[in-house]
Amino acid sequence: MSKHSLRKYAVRLLEDRIPYTAYEITEKEYIGRFEGSRSQLVDQLTERGYHYQLFAAEKQLDGEVDVGSYSRIPDRHPEAVHKTALEGRPPNECQYHVHLFEKDDHIAVYGHYEIHPYPWIPTWDWTRPYPQHYRPTWDRTDTPREKWTYLRGIADKRITPLLSTKYEK
Repeated sequence: MSKHSLRKYAVRLLEDRIPYTAYEITEKEYIGRFEGSRSQLVDQLTERGYHYQLFAAEKQLDGEVDVGSYSRIPDRHPEAVHKTALEGRPPNECQYHVHLFEKDDHIAVYGHYEIHPYPWIPTWDWTRPYPQHYRPTWDRTDTPREKWTYLRGIADKRITPLLSTKYEK
């Protein structure tokens, strides 16, 4: 069984037990398109420090399910964390997280920056996975910026050279 098949199985198994296991994303998380195959992009992500996120929520885009979820824990925050709830946290409590959607002639890449779900990195903190990771706050009209813990559409500078950024469904 592949990691991706195992992840999809876990999503179905846990969907009534964890606050989110699958949800629809929007163009606000679009970070670019990769001109090449999924395996080529996965190789490029791996070379840049990304790993497959086995227990990530399944992302859906217009009913289509993502074909992979990859993340990287940074050594520095992106500029976008300024005046958000992430600003006062160490960067190694966060992650860049990307989701891949296979299209006819390219891979569409969607992503965000958020608190990661690992309770042991950098120190033990059982509130990091829940509620901090699994109950995020983002750019809704009723949520002030200083409370945001999930930044949609934030691209890691390590991967932006791989992508063109013209939005296409």
